[in-house]
Amino acid sequence: MKRTPGAMRELLSLTSLPDVGDEREKQLVEQAGETLLPGESVSHWCVVDLGSASSDTKPIPLPDWFKIPVDRTISIWKKERDEWELRRAKRFASTGSYTLTKSAEEKYQAWLHHASTRRIVLNKERQSQVLNLHNKSSKFIRSKCIVLHLEMSEDPAALKMRAGNGKVFRLALMQGLQPSKDIPKEIDFQPGAQEVQDAIQDHGEDANPDDEGDEDHDEKHPAEKDFEINDSEDIIPQDLDGWHWAFSDSESEAENQDVHDKTAKKSTADTEHAEETQKGKASGIQRHRVAEEREEYIECLAAGLLIKPAGSTLGVHPGSCTWRASYPGSKHYGRSWGTNRTPKKALLEVLKLILQDHVNANKGDKLAKGQLARVTKAWTEA
Repeated sequence: MKRTPGAMRELLSLTSLPDVGDEREKQLVEQAGETLLPGESVSHWCVVDLGSASSDTKPIPLPDWFKIPVDRTISIWKKERDEWELRRAKRFASTGSYTLTKSAEEKYQAWLHHASTRRIVLNKERQSQVLNLHNKSSKFIRSKCIVLHLEMSEDPAALKMRAGNGKVFRLALMQGLQPSKDIPKEIDFQPGAQEVQDAIQDHGEDANPDDEGDEDHDEKHPAEKDFEINDSEDIIPQDLDGWHWAFSDSESEAENQDVHDKTAKKSTADTEHAEETQKGKASGIQRHRVAEEREEYIECLAAGLLIKPAGSTLGVHPGSCTWRASYPGSKHYGRSWGTNRTPKKALLEVLKLILQDHVNANKGDKLAKGQLARVTKAWTEA
């Protein structure tokens, strides 16, 4: 090697990037994904018009991205059915009867009532299934989604799909068909207002055979759980270990005053600190700024979204990925974060709920109404 004076200056003066010739590699990658190996086959979902009198009715291929939502819905139904059957078999082995306990039998009958049909909501723009319906508005679903109904059966030949206009098709998995690039016009219909409301209302209400018979359990999503507890000191888990509370404005001011009080003696400060530490240990409440050091808290604080009603509480439980808030005389709300809800959205949701309680109790509080509007907007966009 030898030095070439001016070579770097010439490189830096380039006005465009050279063609590195990667188009060929891209074509090979695309061909590899489309070309089948010897003995390999691919199946795609399609629908067949049941109302056609012709025996040679051609199947209508569905887009390739329909596969995951349809497979997932059928798999969940089959898993639930198997779990119920196993539970009933165990009950029969122990009692000689398939009838479950009263509350469990009610859930089982409710499951049977809804089990034959499953509703799926598909986002046409993102080409994916909408799972967090409780976080979506009716306007969003009507403008960007389609709603389909799958009619379940143990017999694959009896699987059906009902479009938004009520027309029923046979749902089939076939080979040798190319998936459609766009949603077929036969099933692409804007959902009606009642359909959307039913979808939101039914979300998360399916009975789960793993629920204990005497528990009132409502699981929104396997990765995210919500709770709402009435304001009763006997049942509110306010002293459980692991909860980290965000200091109120009055507590923060008191702390700042202690820090800047130059006349306080060190021994007095140490004594107060020891007493506060002992008090924290006794109550199980961790008195350090874990909550206020979280990224979502800092972001919401900077945006002015953490103005809470007087007397309300706000805390986080990192172990269970849950934000919790309460309003005096009302409920304690908990929202966890997971696959379909970010920590920021969970925080904003509990804030929104206690602001709603405050506004309902104080109709004339315009400042609170404005804050509720800001938090609601941020929660919708999060």
